[in-house]
Order: sequence, then C-alpha cells, then structure tokens
Amino acid sequence: MRGPTGRRRPQVDWYLLVGDETALPVIARTLESLPTAAKGFAFIEVADESGQQPIRYDADIELRWLHRNDAEAGTTSLLVDAVRSVEMPPAGTRIHAMAGVEYPAFKAIRRYWRDELKLDKKDILPAAYWRRGRRAGEATSEDEED
Repeated sequence: MRGPTGRRRPQVDWYLLVGDETALPVIARTLESLPTAAKGFAFIEVADESGQQPIRYDADIELRWLHRNDAEAGTTSLLVDAVRSVEMPPAGTRIHAMAGVEYPAFKAIRRYWRDELKLDKKDILPAAYWRRGRRAGEATSEDEED
C-alpha cells in the first residue's frame, strides 16, 4: 500500500498540518516524509484516545491529538481553535499550511489564513474533505456561493 497521492509536498522550513480522521492518511504520510530539519505543528482531531495512531517521523514537528470525546465529528471548534493558537514563524520563513477538515472548519481556517494572517495562496492548502449531514457529491445552492 502506498497511501493517498496528491499534490507534491513543498520543500519549506515550517509546516502546519491540520485535520480530522479523514486527513489522517495524508498527515501521517507527510510527517513520515519530512526532513529532520523541518519544524512546525500537526493537529489531528479524533473521537478519543483510541483513535490515535502511531506515526513515526524524525522532523521537529509537535503532534497534538485533539479528542472530541462525546461530541460528534464536525461539531467542535477544536481544529479551528488549535490553528488560531499557533504562533506563526517569523516573516521570511518558508511555510506550508495544510488543512483537511469538515466544511465549516475549512471556511474558518481558510478565512483566518488568507484574511487575518495574509498568508500567500501558494503557501496554504485548505480543503473541505467532507460536510456533516451530506453524502459525497451532494451539493446545495449554498455550495455555489463559496
């Protein structure tokens, strides 16, 4: 098994990797492939401690598991709050910020990165991996506004 494929990981100095269970494969693959000198944070939201998985990596990345406990997936602000809590590296640092999350969290994180932090579009990759209460491929007129 090779795992998921996708856009090639950029070679930067600092990483911010954010996601729930749906992003766990790409976050794990990214962490495992980072050079030892890479720095940053990874936040992964799971139901509880039983959802944590071993990820072996050598980079200087602080991995934090966020537990929903009794809350349903897609109903907490854990990931958005975690993203907002991070002290970003100094200006001039080459960064890559990636998020694979539920739709409202995607919108909040993307807005924060673009509008508040003014991060360059080439340095961020926010994605709505799923939408609570919707089946894959199901769209509404609200989706067309985004």
